[in-house]
Amino acid sequence: MRRIKPRYALAGLAMMFSLLVAGAAPAQIKFEIEGGEQLAVAYLESRGFTQIKIIANELFQVRAEGCKDGVRYRFRVRIDGRIFDLRKIGNCGAITKAQVRQILQKQGYRRIDVAMQNNRYVAFGCKQADRYRLVLRLDGKILDTRRVGTCGDVLSPGDVAARLREQGFDRIDFTDNQLPNYVATACLGEVKFELVIDGQGNIKRERRIGRCTPPIDPRDIVSILQRQGYSRIEVIDSHLPRYVAEACKGNKHVEVTLDRFGRITKVSTIGTCKPKLSAEQIAEILERRGFLRIHIVKADAEGYTVDACYKRRNLRMMFNIYGDFVSERDRGPCVSRRVSEVLKELRDLGYSELTLEAEGCRANRRERFELDELGDTVKRERLGGC
Repeated sequence: MRRIKPRYALAGLAMMFSLLVAGAAPAQIKFEIEGGEQLAVAYLESRGFTQIKIIANELFQVRAEGCKDGVRYRFRVRIDGRIFDLRKIGNCGAITKAQVRQILQKQGYRRIDVAMQNNRYVAFGCKQADRYRLVLRLDGKILDTRRVGTCGDVLSPGDVAARLREQGFDRIDFTDNQLPNYVATACLGEVKFELVIDGQGNIKRERRIGRCTPPIDPRDIVSILQRQGYSRIEVIDSHLPRYVAEACKGNKHVEVTLDRFGRITKVSTIGTCKPKLSAEQIAEILERRGFLRIHIVKADAEGYTVDACYKRRNLRMMFNIYGDFVSERDRGPCVSRRVSEVLKELRDLGYSELTLEAEGCRANRRERFELDELGDTVKRERLGGC
């Protein structure tokens, strides 16, 4: 009679996942779901977040808070590195325009104009005979200083545009930037004006010339990006002063920033977009990550519903068609079969002289044990290191 040796692995399980760190030469960070907060923080710092607080380290995601551009957010980071459910919960030491002027005055600037652009302060000011453009974070830290001309009595088009923005105008376009008067078109709400402005920034004449496209509804971001060739779009920040979405274009995974009118202002590559996965590939990935009793409950064009055991918990998980984790629900404990039940099943099938095998590590040594039907060790073999 052929001897059957069911195997029971006794090795510990560890769930690992990798996230791409954005940069000129992306590196790959791997951190465990349990106890890997330091690496999670390092990843978020590489994406520009500061003052990071890990709220919860869950099975396929991390919930956290952090500051970016002077704004404090609460969000989640998925197993593939995607940051989503981004919600503003406050400011991180944000200052007012008046305080920006005070900071610059202390540094010797005068004739200072300040405006908010793309969640930054942009200021123009004179220092000695030169005029500068400065970009500041919302907490007042100066990020960039650039000389843009000389400081006479006449304002530059950039200075004039900053003053117009302070008055509520946007989408400013100069059609004549030669003195004695500047001519520009600009929107105020949904009304488009042609403005004639003198060299000191005063509006001399204004004339209605049409209508401006109103600000978009954040719910239209997906359709706007789809029309421009993007797919697999996920809006991660639907709050002004700008909108942020992640999407695929070709095989590139990109972060897209849009202004309030739906115009794309920035596109950053943050990784590659994965191909579609089959149900068998989903099962193989879960098996490699230590899941047991994997059962594909449902597979359709939207994705997969999978039941599996992990660390003795029975989980129902949902993945999209690309293998991205969507949700999970704990369905209770996974009940292990008793050894006696397994042996009885094999005897009922006609097997006899049954033995069991188990492997495990102790003191950095891996060993294999063979046990008889009563659970007594009949053979012990060292396999090597762990």
